[in-house]
Amino acid sequence: MNPRFSSLLLLAIALLAGCVTRQEKVAYAHIDGILARPSATNNQWSILITDQKGRVRYQKNSSRPSVPASNEKLFTVSGAFGLLGTNHSFETRIYLDGQFADGVLNGDVNLVCEHDITWNPAVFPSNAAAPLQHIATQLKAKGLKSVLGKVQCYGACFYNADGNSRMHNPGNQPQYNRQAAAAFKYALAGSGIVVSTNAALGQPGFVAPGSLFYTHQSSDLLFNGEPLNLQTACIPLLKHSENVMADGLLRHVGFRTRGEDSYSAGADAVGDWLSRIANVNTNSQSIQDGSGLSREDAVSAAQVVSLLRYMLRSYPGFARALPISCTDGTLANRFCGTDAAGKVHAKTGTLRVCAALSGYVADTHGTPRYLFSFIANNGGSIDLTRTRQTIDEAVTELAPRH
Repeated sequence: MNPRFSSLLLLAIALLAGCVTRQEKVAYAHIDGILARPSATNNQWSILITDQKGRVRYQKNSSRPSVPASNEKLFTVSGAFGLLGTNHSFETRIYLDGQFADGVLNGDVNLVCEHDITWNPAVFPSNAAAPLQHIATQLKAKGLKSVLGKVQCYGACFYNADGNSRMHNPGNQPQYNRQAAAAFKYALAGSGIVVSTNAALGQPGFVAPGSLFYTHQSSDLLFNGEPLNLQTACIPLLKHSENVMADGLLRHVGFRTRGEDSYSAGADAVGDWLSRIANVNTNSQSIQDGSGLSREDAVSAAQVVSLLRYMLRSYPGFARALPISCTDGTLANRFCGTDAAGKVHAKTGTLRVCAALSGYVADTHGTPRYLFSFIANNGGSIDLTRTRQTIDEAVTELAPRH
């Protein structure tokens, strides 16, 4: 069936049922017109709009598997909420390996990081080393005065990682751990702990030698006045579309639920949760990373909207992490001067072959009025400016008029 005819047929059915207002009827007709423009017809679309009760209001190839770009982060965060719990805290353990007496460690201090995604400028804009400095201060308070051996980092440390790049291959983790070890050595010195050697090493694996001396939880620190648990950490992750945080989070899900630090382990866990708990039809879905930078990721608009409905109903804190039109995050400069300003709560997505926007449009009381997903793909190179304009105009049609 012709996709445009299909959407018009759904509209006609809704009209016959007496459940579409005049404003809605005009809005859907306008959306059809917007998507009929030459700049839009060059793309392959997967679109779904439903009302708050789940009734389909508009669709275009809503089940088509599409490259989602950063809309993939919605699945990563949702799966982490469901599998780990919103109050989950990222743990880092410090081991002293050697003789420790009178404040002097005749041996190595070893840090074991379990994918703490908060050690970056998105969470600590003025000082990404704040968690390391906090740990060093605690070690000094517990009596550590001098280290005669090496400073080493094990596990998976993401210290000060570039938020706009893809997370590194887990197999290359030791070189990134080495960066964290060097930063931790500097933090130790800053807290007054003397480190006699220049050795700062990155090591593989999550098991370090020595005796446990101190355990740090990410929630020991605050973000905007709130403990840095998983739910709080995912606010900057989604607001600013942090790729490193999302990739690290998927690996952490795999490590905690499958005992394996890999994207595939995380994807298996999230996929199982989606179908078994969130009741999302995962047919033809592909999860290759946590960030959505892989062109082998694939989801449909129908899957996104199904997930959004479940998350908005089950996790009230989830909505807080979505960027808001003309207000913050990746939507800070979009929808300004329109009826949709301040009313669109949605996740953006951008790749050379994709532009996406998925979330909800709120009514004048802030309650979700429509849930939507627009995913545009172009196998060559998408016209990002025009495609964004198309999506924004279509979504604006759903906003309540002043």
